[in-house]
Amino acid sequence: MNRRTFLRQAAVGVGLSSLVGMTPLNPLTPSNSNTDREADYPVQPTPEPVESTPTPEPLPDYVLWGAEVTGDPSGIAVGPSESDLFISLGSKVYQIDSKTGSVGWNAESEQTIERPVGISDDHVFATGRHGRLLAIDRATGERLWFKDTDSFSPDRPIVYQDSVIVAGQSVKAFGTSNGERRWTADVRFTTPRAIRSGEYLYLVDTRDTAKINLQDGATEWKWEEREYTDGPSYNVTINHQRNRLFGTNGSDLFAIDTETGELIWAGSDPGIFHSLSSHGDILAYHIITEEENSMLGAIDLAATEIKWENITSLDYSEWNYGQVSTELWNYQNSMLAGTETGHIVTVNPQSGGLQTATQVVDGPIQRLHITDDHGILVTERLIRAIELPTVLTSSSA
Repeated sequence: MNRRTFLRQAAVGVGLSSLVGMTPLNPLTPSNSNTDREADYPVQPTPEPVESTPTPEPLPDYVLWGAEVTGDPSGIAVGPSESDLFISLGSKVYQIDSKTGSVGWNAESEQTIERPVGISDDHVFATGRHGRLLAIDRATGERLWFKDTDSFSPDRPIVYQDSVIVAGQSVKAFGTSNGERRWTADVRFTTPRAIRSGEYLYLVDTRDTAKINLQDGATEWKWEEREYTDGPSYNVTINHQRNRLFGTNGSDLFAIDTETGELIWAGSDPGIFHSLSSHGDILAYHIITEEENSMLGAIDLAATEIKWENITSLDYSEWNYGQVSTELWNYQNSMLAGTETGHIVTVNPQSGGLQTATQVVDGPIQRLHITDDHGILVTERLIRAIELPTVLTSSSA
């Protein structure tokens, strides 16, 4: 059977949830948490039932905590200490203990917060849909100051030294302590995606692609002065080993020299690129094909050629986990992702072989964030923290 014409069957939709048993003060409430978490969420005593109720099955050892959630979290960020987890949800930011799941504080903006927050030692910064930059005290959740940046749907704030940078239609830097304007870059964008590397900020957008010095906003290079008509818009990642910036635009993939801005190569693959991850000399990717199948692949950067491509489950006789439904992550030199069936899977980036698969939730995993050995995942109604080494040793693959 030709994999390009293989029709995906038994599709499982990835839907969003409406209000589910939340309180107006705290939309994050425990769900199936471990026994040692019960003291953090006391309940009122109830009359003794006439008939005994079955004891809930204990959660697997790899589950650290879980919380029910209303709505769709639009951002997950973990602080430098790795103990603070920040969830963007609606117009609020929630600070959560990443080890226990207990909510410390929440702070509200006047605008919907669509991106993960930026984090410094003392502050948390959130950008609203209409460009409002809100500074929050990291310890207490107190609103400290805000600035309107005149950008619509900007990317997440970037913290560099004592400045916070907002990349929208324009790119501006503000002092972290009081919001004082530091500089404005001389490039213009539509809806850029930004990634920081050291003292530089790389921005990709169909209108322009640029490298900016975070000290003063000076432009190191930009595509506007070149003869390129299209450019990367999503899935921006950097391969430091080869000094390459990668980004996608629909079915197109771009490789750019980070030092000069030169377009090294561009290629296309039928379908839409959904995620990239860098593994040394291997660039891994996830594509939804024209037939709406989930395809994983890898490019050998030394040879500049496709190393392998596999469609799930056509090219994996042992794959029973539906489509990949999250971004790809590099974890212990493996490609790691979540699936429609609630599994965490790892794939060998060199060979494309399926390594491990463990079901960690019921239903599709919509979002995934990896930090060190912890994973934070989001489903339709649940946020759950898991311990990855234990997950992978519990593999069913």
